[in-house]
This record gives sequence, C-alpha cells and structure tokens, in this order.
Amino acid sequence: MHYSEHPAPPDLAPFVRCFWTLTGDLPAGSVERVLPDGRQELIVHMGDPFMQDDAVQPRALFTGQISGPLLLRPTGTVFMFGICFHPGGAWPFLRWPQGESAGRILPLEDVWDSSFADRSRACPPSVPT
Repeated sequence: MHYSEHPAPPDLAPFVRCFWTLTGDLPAGSVERVLPDGRQELIVHMGDPFMQDDAVQPRALFTGQISGPLLLRPTGTVFMFGICFHPGGAWPFLRWPQGESAGRILPLEDVWDSSFADRSRACPPSVPT
C-alpha cells in the first residue's frame, strides 16, 4: 500500500488540509482500521470500493467527522483519491448542514444534490431582458 499526501494550493488552504491518494493491493480478508481525526473528507474510489460493515461503500462519498474507528475491508485493487478538509472547511463547497454528517458516510450525490439545490434557491438564474 502506498499513501501520499499533497498540500492544498494557497487559495484552497484555508479550507483544505490536503489531497491524498491510497494505492495498492491488500491481501484478501485484511481489515483496514481508520481512526477518527475530526475532519471531513470527500473520497473517490477509482479502483474497487471497500466493504464497510456488510455493504460496499459508494464509489464517491463524503465522510463527516467520524466518532469511532471504521473497519474497512478491501474488495480488490485499491486506488483512492481524497480531499481532507479542515474542520468546517467543506461548507463553502458542499453546503450540507455540517452537523448532519457527523459520524456518517454519505454517498456524494446526496450531499452534492443538496448543495446545488441550496445554491439554486439562493442564486436564481438570470433572466434575459
């Protein structure tokens, strides 16, 4: 397994702690333990998603601040990209009520749809005159 972190560019640094990748293969039956770190993340599985409990994780997901360790099992080749936000840093991009994501892993489409719905109500389209 190879984990790599990359700093956020200066214009994103107030919101994003880092970008990261995780690649490689894990033996069948192995378990990856993810410990709480107080941050929210946007994660995309570009390889095979992990199993969490008895379900396969969504291909793209948003994690709230986790409150306990997660036990994840690989299902094949691991190739992940993630954005690790500072606490509250996801708000400008995903206007999801931050408290509702605490302790949850949500399909990105659930959070993304809500974000765009909020923006469309706040910023109605221009009407040509």
